[in-house]
Amino acid sequence: MAQGTRGLGSVYRRGDGRWCAALVIGTRRRVLYGKTRREVQEKLASLQQGALTGASTESSRLTVAQYLDQWMAAAGPHLGVGSAALYEDLLRLHVVPVLGPLRLQALRPLHIVRWHAERGERGVPRRRLQMAHRVLQKALGDAVKWRLLTANPAIDVEPPRPKRLERKIWTEQQASRFLQTILQREWAWDPFWAFLIGSGCRRGEALGLRWTDIDWQRGSVNIVRAVTRVRNRPVVGDVKTTCGRRTIILPLFALGALEIQQQRQATRRLSAGAAWIGEDYVFTTGTGSHPYPAHLHRALRAACRDARVPVIHIHGLRHVHATLAVRAGADLKSLQRRLGHASLTMTLGLYAHALASGDAATAQALERMLTPPAIQATENPGTSSPLPARSQSHSGRGRAGSAPARQPRIERTARGWAVSGPSDMLAGDAGQCSGVRLRQPRRIAV
Repeated sequence: MAQGTRGLGSVYRRGDGRWCAALVIGTRRRVLYGKTRREVQEKLASLQQGALTGASTESSRLTVAQYLDQWMAAAGPHLGVGSAALYEDLLRLHVVPVLGPLRLQALRPLHIVRWHAERGERGVPRRRLQMAHRVLQKALGDAVKWRLLTANPAIDVEPPRPKRLERKIWTEQQASRFLQTILQREWAWDPFWAFLIGSGCRRGEALGLRWTDIDWQRGSVNIVRAVTRVRNRPVVGDVKTTCGRRTIILPLFALGALEIQQQRQATRRLSAGAAWIGEDYVFTTGTGSHPYPAHLHRALRAACRDARVPVIHIHGLRHVHATLAVRAGADLKSLQRRLGHASLTMTLGLYAHALASGDAATAQALERMLTPPAIQATENPGTSSPLPARSQSHSGRGRAGSAPARQPRIERTARGWAVSGPSDMLAGDAGQCSGVRLRQPRRIAV
């Protein structure tokens, strides 16, 4: 028998030819068997690693499906109702059918790569698979923290990237035409669309608004709750983050839409009578209940077609609000708080296209501020020239019937702006340009 160092285990060969490895963990002696010396050495090394990291025998036999059940039980209370339901669906429908039977400690990056390929062949959308990958990565990260794994295999695998679709954003004219159309008719959800454009709220935040959340004196609303759909049932809860809890000042058209909604809802409540089942929510159906998202989508499509504007998603009204606010010169930090974003980076990433559209305006503003007046006049030929006409007594060429007096010219060249003309005009007092005397050298550095 070959004895090993105490605490590090030993490897030896039995009389029947089998190889064995023994290791004492605490007060318990573990014995491992194998056909070859290399096999038992690998088993011994794995057992030693588990002893160092605190992994138990039960955890080494834990499957991915069993671990994910335990993880959801631990993480669920810390998630929102909608997020918990989404995580459960993603794991149940996409992760467990493929990776569930594997042992947790045997899970490798290659398994996750094959999982991506298998789900892709089944037609799972890339966005859905990306979400499932992120949930799995979070769960395996917690397994590392709990010392069930030494490394997270999902980190080394690139998640699928969904195709980036071009977002439809209305122009100022289209948004104005849409508002004029919906505020001049009496369709059921028109005040809802006007409020979304004026506030930039998410759909669930607007549906969670109560009449007590409106400050009519200040013209503002308090966003403190949201309505989400969990397995096709409405669930009212607090907003997800502290940044989402905010106060929004409304434009006049959005306040007017709330007043219209208040009058219409009072009429519907009287008409419904005992059938009214709602509370004091601002935007409800004819019986006071929360609307189905599909009904809202159909209503918005009809409203867009009636106003002759491109059809967009309900969340697109939030993008319209933010994009037009940026183009109007809104402060980005204020816009971040107004939208309820957790960071300014998120706001910049979503609405950088609106900032890019203001690049030409920035260049024009700098040009007006820094370009000398004489150059501005040359760049704008429609304006009257600031260069005064030469006095007719200065030269015989100014008499009637003679050639017109020549004026100095300001031109853009490859090296910058330059002034050309008769030398006597460039050197004398006739070089006055809007109060600026043009002297030698001839080239103006801008």
